[in-house]
Amino acid sequence: MKKRINLGSGTDYKKDWINVDLEGKRDLTHDLNEIPYPIDPDSVDYIKIHHVLEYLDSPVRVLEELHRICKKGAIVDVEVPYGVTTTYNPWHKHDFIPKWFETLIEGTSESMKDWRERVKFRIKSMKVKRGDHAFWRKYEIRVLLEVVK
Repeated sequence: MKKRINLGSGTDYKKDWINVDLEGKRDLTHDLNEIPYPIDPDSVDYIKIHHVLEYLDSPVRVLEELHRICKKGAIVDVEVPYGVTTTYNPWHKHDFIPKWFETLIEGTSESMKDWRERVKFRIKSMKVKRGDHAFWRKYEIRVLLEVVK
């Protein structure tokens, strides 16, 4: 059976998944800012992390940790609000546009070269779509990252 993890599950409890959060119905209680996660390395096939990265202290460190716990070929399914949301949502710590992911994962910046050599992802797909949430999530970015090891 494939190991699937729902990070920041909140009210979106998924049967036959490992649901991780601090509150609500969950299988594992863990603060996603606390790294390392209590999950074995190279053990996960699929991670869903929807509308979570914008609340965390360091999305880059979180992606490093997701790479550590995922098997080669695993999918990390990320969804974040599109654009500047930190100015009117006081709980958001980070803003995202597609270029953020492109620069981090595929960029040529020398300053990120070491990171990209250790933490390898391939952008399988990325799209901006209309959200169905509150006004600050009018548009969302959905990115499927494939883990390369």
